Amino acid sequence: MQVAEARRQREIQPTLDALKALSEEASGDKETPEITRRRIVELSAFGQELDVWYREIKRLPIGTLRGLMRMGAKIARFIPGARADDRPKPKTDGEQS
Repeated sequence: MQVAEARRQREIQPTLDALKALSEEASGDKETPEITRRRIVELSAFGQELDVWYREIKRLPIGTLRGLMRMGAKIARFIPGARADDRPKPKTDGEQS
């Protein structure tokens, strides 16, 4: 977890800070197209949500983290309205693109 935290501080946090600043700047810029402003705001919000999630998850005991990782997409069955089978299935070696 120390490696992940170091990368978060070195790479992710500066990116989130830049997105937040860009979002604030774009909101007042009339030359920036609305779709671009909306995408920047959405990306910034999503990044912040992921960061909050990571900081909560990293406090879990390692055994709990391993169980969570083993569950993979099946975890979606615990979220109302979500389905684990909504994700595309990985291709096997015999399948072609």
